[in-house]
Amino acid sequence: MSLNIHLDVKKRHLTAFFFLMAAITLVNYTIAQPAINPGHDAGSIRGGGFIDGNYYFSNSLGVGGPATSDTFHVYGDSAVEGASPALTLRDTDDGDWRLITTGADELAFQSDTGSGFQDRMLVGQDKLRLMRTGIQTECEDGQADIEVVSYGNNAGDKGDLDFFKARGTSSAPQEAQYPDIIGTIRFNTWCSEGGGTFSTGAQIKAVLVEGASLCSAGTGGEDVPMALEFFTKENSHGGGSPVLERRMYIDHDGKVVIGNPPSNSISDSLPSGSLILDNGILCVDNGGDNCDDAVRVAGNIYAESSSITTIDVAENYPTRDMDMEAGDLVGLDVHNTVFVKRSGSGIPLIGVVSTEPGLLLGGFANNEYEGEMMVPVALAGRVPARVSTEGGTISIGDRIGVSSVPGVGMKVAGGPSAGIALEPFRGEGTGSIMLFVNLDY
Repeated sequence: MSLNIHLDVKKRHLTAFFFLMAAITLVNYTIAQPAINPGHDAGSIRGGGFIDGNYYFSNSLGVGGPATSDTFHVYGDSAVEGASPALTLRDTDDGDWRLITTGADELAFQSDTGSGFQDRMLVGQDKLRLMRTGIQTECEDGQADIEVVSYGNNAGDKGDLDFFKARGTSSAPQEAQYPDIIGTIRFNTWCSEGGGTFSTGAQIKAVLVEGASLCSAGTGGEDVPMALEFFTKENSHGGGSPVLERRMYIDHDGKVVIGNPPSNSISDSLPSGSLILDNGILCVDNGGDNCDDAVRVAGNIYAESSSITTIDVAENYPTRDMDMEAGDLVGLDVHNTVFVKRSGSGIPLIGVVSTEPGLLLGGFANNEYEGEMMVPVALAGRVPARVSTEGGTISIGDRIGVSSVPGVGMKVAGGPSAGIALEPFRGEGTGSIMLFVNLDY
């Protein structure tokens, strides 16, 4: 194809234009610069002619030289209605492209669709917008508005889409209107019916975590903690005006929160990589579509089956016995309702302190007994238990009850017992055996 650059020149301005050409010719004679292209001197104009009131340069237009600061200027005529500075790239076969300023202080890159120029890219003071205009009658699979492509096999070759937010120093920050938002990706729709409706249906935000600053003292902005927030709208089914609501939150340390609790309600004490469901259920199905075949209650786990590696079921109980440890036999603290203490004479036996529960009940009981020490008491399964030979050597199958030492069990022939010995014990002092939890009176 042939690519021509043309400048719109009104016939009534031809005299001024020839003065311009004379000035450029003068520049050509007074500026001694090496040729940019063979046979083309710096500051020169080569070839051309008038077509439809426009002067076309069919070869080249040189401005200044490699060592000069001369630039190429295109000015609009404010006296002519609709006149804007424009640079047109003409393709006689496939339509024109042009670069033009708009009334909104934007620079528009436009293409000729056959029925007029349409915006393809807008560059403003604080935005860059890429557009595909017209009604799409057919869309190819994988068609994208923005593509980030990289070529090469080196480790450093990559395609990135970066969002930046710049601030000043910690001593002189540049305040922003939304200081906590680093960048937003919005998914928008436009409906031309009824005068046109613009809507944002979903968005993803990168935000600073609460209390963080872009220019934290001493960090130089290198370790700024951020989080990702995901927003969607409910389906109004033709009624109401749904708003964007946060549906998921990925904290700076990898905690994933599904739902919309306040960000500061997620404790930093939770381990990295935790999954939190706020006011929802967790349903694990095997492909049978059973998750919605009955009423489900928020806060519950529904599954076809479960498999737990560790081997006991326990329940949290509060205690004020600070010497209690895993493997101790425990009973009810008769002076404090629901509380437990190490077993002993006159203390109702209820179980053994679990070492590592496979399933722990009462995991939220810390709020009810805030400030109290909690211990997991085994209800079923196998657990290590502290024992002695006070009642004789222990054999497999012996029942283990309360000894004279708080929390330590022994072989018993009758009375309360916490369970059945799964291994023998013939040592001196106190040891540990595996116990099958089976409370008996």
